[in-house]
This record gives sequence, C-alpha cells and structure tokens, in this order.
Amino acid sequence: MTAGADALVHTVIRKDLIETMPQQRIRDICDYHSSVEEAAGTAARAGVGTLILTHYVPPVAPGQEDDWRALRRRCSTDASRSGPICTA
Repeated sequence: MTAGADALVHTVIRKDLIETMPQQRIRDICDYHSSVEEAAGTAARAGVGTLILTHYVPPVAPGQEDDWRALRRRCSTDASRSGPICTA
C-alpha cells in the first residue's frame, strides 16, 4: 500500500520509555505499535520519499524534545533511508 509513495504518515512510540512503565497493559502496546526505527525501516523498504512521524507515545514531555529529535536524526542518517524524516 505504501510502495513508492511520496510520503508516509506514521504513528510512533518510544519503546524504551514504554517498557519501563509498571502497567502490563501499557507495555503491551509495544507489540502492536512501531518505534521510530521500525517506522523508518517500513518507509525504507517501501521506497517512500518522506516519512512523517506523528502521534507520539508517550507524548513529548517538556525536556524530551531533544531526545525525539536525536532519534529522528539517527534514523534519517541510516544508510537505508533516502528521504527525509519530518515530525508533525
């Protein structure tokens, strides 16, 4: 469905933060939500031009903005990604 698309809008989670939460039902979302790295991999395999990250879980809290930006930059420079990664 995404093969060759100009853009892919993808929800993302921070598994490293979710996995530290005490409630099992919260940790279970790691099984059916994508991390930034997984979203970037999906976009790369599909040959998508631009990956747009949205619906951050957990929400970006004050002081965490640089952590999310660093994740985006790290995935943007991955050799398998040819297009930009943007945030919404």
